[in-house]
Amino acid sequence: LVASSCGALCGPTLNWIASRCADSSTRNSSLLDSKTANDQLRAETPRSDSLELYSEVDIDRAEELVEEAALQAVKALRRLPDSPHAALYALKFTEYGRHPLEPRALNLIEQLNQTFTILASLRAARLLLSWHPDVGGLLVRLGNLSGRDVESLRPGLVEAEVFAAVNPRNNNKLNKDLEKLIRSTAAHRYVFFHSPGYGEGRRRSLEKSGIQVWAVAVKGDPS
Repeated sequence: LVASSCGALCGPTLNWIASRCADSSTRNSSLLDSKTANDQLRAETPRSDSLELYSEVDIDRAEELVEEAALQAVKALRRLPDSPHAALYALKFTEYGRHPLEPRALNLIEQLNQTFTILASLRAARLLLSWHPDVGGLLVRLGNLSGRDVESLRPGLVEAEVFAAVNPRNNNKLNKDLEKLIRSTAAHRYVFFHSPGYGEGRRRSLEKSGIQVWAVAVKGDPS
């Protein structure tokens, strides 16, 4: 999956992933099937809480990692126990999934949550790089880190919040993100979201205080 050029993507985390993946694609698959190997790998893997993205090529590589993790999760689902309760128990309490950006096992529910937030963030980054080629690259925060979800590496140019939800108004998420950005002094401020039924495009009716709101498309959405 990840060629030797993968290391250019976003610093030490994906450099490390590239070096681990370059040996062979089958090695990663065997790691997923071995609890002992997974435990060892989890202990030594640096966390990809943030990415630095400089081009669409960087975004393409990150999306490839997410897609490969999804493929591995689907393969694991085919090995679920036949018993309905045992199958649900496995999904709830064991690591049937795979981390979208790191070569380690992960609870499937957590993988679902992370996958679509990451995909929405990558789509937002792709749009921002095309709209603002002078940003010097983008820092995309994917974990529970302080700061904006996306911001330009050149300070003060672009800041954005990103989320994926069944509905953008669930848990007042959209308004909360708008309130965060009202305090921002960045020249360009955005909220990006993915929700089923919202085609990609600007949502002017949801905007306030000069903050643009955009719905974004993600892979897997059947609409």
